[in-house]
Amino acid sequence: MNHDDEDYYEYSDEEDQLESPPSGSQDDYKIGETLRPPRGTSYSVHHLYAQLNGREIDLSAVYQRDVVWDDEKQIAIIDSIFRNYYVPPVIFSVKAFDDGTEVRHCVDGKQRLTSIRRFMDGEIPHKDTRTKERVWFKNNPQFGPARKKILPEGVKDTFMKKQIVCVEFEGLTFDQERDIFQRVQMGVPLTPPEKLNVIFTPRANLTRDLITTTFGNREGIGREIEEKEVDFDPRRGRGFHVVTLASRLLTKWNLETGVRTLPGIPALETWLKESKSGGVVGVGRKRKRKGKEKAATKSGDDEAVDVPQEFRERMMKAAKTIVQLVKDPRYAMAFRSMHFAQKVSPIEMTGILVLIYLLHERGQLVVTMERLSALIVLLRADMHQKHPKSARLNTPCWQTVLAFILDAVKDPEGFWKAKVDDGEVAWAGIQVSVLKRPRKKEDDKDYTPPKKGRTDADPQYLPRLKLASTRSAPSPPPPQSPPMSELQMLWSPPSSSSPSTTTRVRNPSAGGRSAGGGG
Repeated sequence: MNHDDEDYYEYSDEEDQLESPPSGSQDDYKIGETLRPPRGTSYSVHHLYAQLNGREIDLSAVYQRDVVWDDEKQIAIIDSIFRNYYVPPVIFSVKAFDDGTEVRHCVDGKQRLTSIRRFMDGEIPHKDTRTKERVWFKNNPQFGPARKKILPEGVKDTFMKKQIVCVEFEGLTFDQERDIFQRVQMGVPLTPPEKLNVIFTPRANLTRDLITTTFGNREGIGREIEEKEVDFDPRRGRGFHVVTLASRLLTKWNLETGVRTLPGIPALETWLKESKSGGVVGVGRKRKRKGKEKAATKSGDDEAVDVPQEFRERMMKAAKTIVQLVKDPRYAMAFRSMHFAQKVSPIEMTGILVLIYLLHERGQLVVTMERLSALIVLLRADMHQKHPKSARLNTPCWQTVLAFILDAVKDPEGFWKAKVDDGEVAWAGIQVSVLKRPRKKEDDKDYTPPKKGRTDADPQYLPRLKLASTRSAPSPPPPQSPPMSELQMLWSPPSSSSPSTTTRVRNPSAGGRSAGGGG
């Protein structure tokens, strides 16, 4: 372990135990808090595959890593099984229910079991290490080439009969499962963000809910991420890190200055574990660091800080807005590869979540979804213009994102107009569309048209662009007004005219009201 990692890892009290004087005779020495001895067994590949599909094996324990093996590593483990090479045992925690059924929680071996399932589902091939030929278990048209070579039935049967060694524990608590997982991972340490995922407090649980909402396959954008429609990778704890970071920033947010400094992993861990007394929950033992003893604090017995319901609801609204943007092809470009950036970096995703949160007032967006999508593209473009090839989670990059957010939230429409005038909108690749009719409320379900009688004092008032008259007086047949830009369209007053015509603005001198009137 290098010096930079010291803040990311727990320190044991083994030295304290070795240095402590004996409390009695050697015959009195006992090992406490032991687990029930596990049993060793083996299951066929076919049996494990059937249990995975029958949900009798659970791979989704919260302390588990995401699927981090790429296709080549998964293909390699399949070849090892075929050739009877050593494959490390899979560790299960077996839970029995009153109806006689059992569920096996995978403590270690998720990557191996996922590889087996993907191979038998036709998502990855077997690659012969000698001939380099790729042969598939079945033809899955969603993966691989259109024409595939399929394994003979005899070879399939041989693979399904291969035995996988397993170790099964019974009667484990959740904390014991997590402890086994961490001990097994000593050879391949968890990344610092992954270590945050083993914290269980109201704030950490909110992060998990937000991750499920945002990046989950069922209700989130998980499928779009898998299909490379969204160029952001939440695996290896990145999603947990980004969401926790955004939440921490917003709880400390100042409307004038924001939060100037980006907290690191140790600060986020402390924030997640913050207790109601101001200490840190779960600290109840002595540790040694660099030879100096740190006494246990009483805060280990405190309750963790709760999450205010209003904050939870606003964060959930922001997360769902990201999902709406991604799933609508009109707005999804904000999260895709652009000419200035191949991927959405963690610092960009953090800024996006903060921006969307702050652009909500009383549960409603103060800009249209179209404008929000464009602002996200501008945020990313501004980030990469000022930090080319160095978009990282650090304070200098955050200062750039922060300045953008503060200006955009203070006056969204004025900010947008300035970016159009400066040419930054064009540089980012955003095309200002020319529309043939004014926006109607049914065009965008999140667009709330201004109500009558609103003034500049209203915090949700969006100023309208005053358009010059296109004719001196009404006379049939009237000439067509020039097509309005997307910017003008958003500020134009509602119209009851036909969808195929543009909004006409009467000449104030002719007795009518201008477009900037109180309509």
